[in-house]
Amino acid sequence: MAGFVDVLLRGLALCGQAVTIGGVFFALLLLRPALGDGAAARTRLARSLALTATGAAVVAGAQLLSLGVQLSVLGGGGGWPIAEVARTSFFRAGAVRILACLGLVGGCVALRRRPEPPGGWIAVAGLTVLLGFGSAWTSHAAGRLGPRAALLILDALHQLAHQPADQKQQRKLGDEQCLRTTARATLRGERRNRSDRGCRAQQRDDRNQATA
Repeated sequence: MAGFVDVLLRGLALCGQAVTIGGVFFALLLLRPALGDGAAARTRLARSLALTATGAAVVAGAQLLSLGVQLSVLGGGGGWPIAEVARTSFFRAGAVRILACLGLVGGCVALRRRPEPPGGWIAVAGLTVLLGFGSAWTSHAAGRLGPRAALLILDALHQLAHQPADQKQQRKLGDEQCLRTTARATLRGERRNRSDRGCRAQQRDDRNQATA
């Protein structure tokens, strides 16, 4: 049962991490440069940062619960072996993820209030990278007994890279849906115009016949 719960918590953490990392890159690369467009751009940025902070909070909560599950399993009927577990790389990586996510929550809240200063964005970007590397230390690459530095670096890059790619794909799908909606509306408008022109032509023919 504990293993099943741990799998669910890992999946929940991955979902929150996707929202967090993708949200940071989305806000940093697309929404922040558009702040000069006015109040609407600031509103979009504030909503995106709120969603990013929620994702980070989900990651921190899921990681904390996952550590609790592992401690309960190792402790059995006795007390929790916190001192022994704290010396493991898994515990340290989990702690790094939790601290990074808490920092991201605070950073997103601060950026919602004052999004202009670059210092806050640099801090949020650094915490995002830290989250990616902390996640790599809980992956299969960290479980290798032999040399694993290269695998950990590649895994961390994968953690950071595939989240913005998912966001880009979602934006692409949204753009395609917008184009399809616009095309359907244009087609309906053309059909309505042709129908109106046909009605007017029929009315002219009727008047000409009546005059004749």
